[in-house]
Amino acid sequence: MTPLKLVVLGILVVALDLDVGTVDLLLDPVGYGLVVLGVHRIAHLHASLPWARAAAGVGLVASVLALLLRRLETVVTGEGGGITTTTQRLVEHPVPGAVEALAQGAFVIALCTALIALATSDRVRAPSRLLRWALPGADLLAVLLALVLTTTEVDGPVPVEGVVAASVLTALTLLLVVVTLALALWFVVVLVRASREPTLSGDRPPVMIAG
Repeated sequence: MTPLKLVVLGILVVALDLDVGTVDLLLDPVGYGLVVLGVHRIAHLHASLPWARAAAGVGLVASVLALLLRRLETVVTGEGGGITTTTQRLVEHPVPGAVEALAQGAFVIALCTALIALATSDRVRAPSRLLRWALPGADLLAVLLALVLTTTEVDGPVPVEGVVAASVLTALTLLLVVVTLALALWFVVVLVRASREPTLSGDRPPVMIAG
């Protein structure tokens, strides 16, 4: 398996969640480990690739902390009405999640910088120029809007203007999430294309190219 295909496999493991209780059967640390290994194999090719490897390493540490700090929270509804409903939800600690998001953004920027310099195909270089800033930017904005929605507390009746503003903000957040997912999928496709590039196969002698 080429280094970039190993990176793609790691990204897919991180992106896909299969939770049973508090256990994610597709462990994010395993995915980050694959990403670190894949980037490590080509880190000598460009000055920005060690930064991508470091960012993936930060994501690895944060994902381990996230697994250790996540918990099941019991939610009881319907008290006093004769019917009590008890449900459980998985609660993630916000700090490791925020660190992971920042690490992922740094990883995309560093890896796209290397692809722009090393790839010979415009089908890799052109989208990398766009994705380098568009993907981290859309992801960060979506996270910030979601944070605003979840932390806003409402006391008493909500005026019509407030309801409209909240609806618009929710719609904008959902739109940004869709855009981020589309960009992330495009990023994976670009990595698969780049994995076919001779310069990114990892077989050539180590040559450091300035960033």
